[in-house]
Amino acid sequence: MGLILVVQYETVKYTTGRLHISKTGKSHILSLQSMINRHLGLKVSNNKIKRLEVKDIEVMFDSADLLFMASNNILAIKFLSV
Repeated sequence: MGLILVVQYETVKYTTGRLHISKTGKSHILSLQSMINRHLGLKVSNNKIKRLEVKDIEVMFDSADLLFMASNNILAIKFLSV
């Protein structure tokens, strides 16, 4: 009986960690989506956000601050989707 509880606890812990990673990735996608919409007036889908590269963002934003934030979001999305 104790072994079953340990296995169930570790399964829940693993699932919770994966959900946290998934939520974090989605929050970076939404952050970048709203930044593009707010500053450029463009609506970009989630799939297009996932396919963006840092070189694509360098063309979009003129401000160094916006470029820095957008590139960090892209790198986080790429890291969390692997």
